[in-house]
Amino acid sequence: MGMKGTVGIENKDGKWRLRLPRSIAKDSARYISTRLDATPTNLRKVQIRAWEIEEDVTTGNFDLTLSKYQFSQQKKLVKVVKEPNLKELWCRYCEFKRNQVCVTTFTSEYKNYTKHIESLPAHGLRKATLIRDFLLSTRSPLVVKRALMYLSACCSWAVKSGLIKTNPFLGMTSEIRLSKDSVRDIDPFTVDERDAIINAFIAHPTFNHYAPFVRFLFLTGCRTGEAIGLQ
Repeated sequence: MGMKGTVGIENKDGKWRLRLPRSIAKDSARYISTRLDATPTNLRKVQIRAWEIEEDVTTGNFDLTLSKYQFSQQKKLVKVVKEPNLKELWCRYCEFKRNQVCVTTFTSEYKNYTKHIESLPAHGLRKATLIRDFLLSTRSPLVVKRALMYLSACCSWAVKSGLIKTNPFLGMTSEIRLSKDSVRDIDPFTVDERDAIINAFIAHPTFNHYAPFVRFLFLTGCRTGEAIGLQ
């Protein structure tokens, strides 16, 4: 366009604004609000924009709509999703399982492992290997294997629920080798021993009221905790 002029920079109510030369704009159209605070750092940004406008004027590429010279205030928002830790996942998993198992199992198993999890040195899912090694150094292999089984089940549920992407404990139980001494052979009572125990309760002057309960345990093989929880 062959138009000449210098772009001015002004402080308007604590904000920088650009003032275009009268040769290319008039009245209110002369001003471009930057909406940037009038600070030295922002002044450098505004000065660069002023030079860009002057260059466009000189080369005949000036944008009469002024849209090219606006300062965008929109910032790209990156949603940061915090990954839940093991304690949080376990609590939610316990609530999921609460109504699916009997009360005694929930108390003896799920609540019991809550204590194990709280005692861990770390709870981030990226520390799964550290958690496994800590358990191995403080618990028996049999307990560790069972604990990792529960942790893996919890994380598999979390993956299906869309809470986490992968299960860091997947396959860890197969890495735990149990010695023959850690798995004791089952040594049940003989029929005669069973009858002797039941009869002893029947004949006992103080604890004879337990006889039906003991007979129930022997005849059903029900776990003590589960039998107590029956109503």
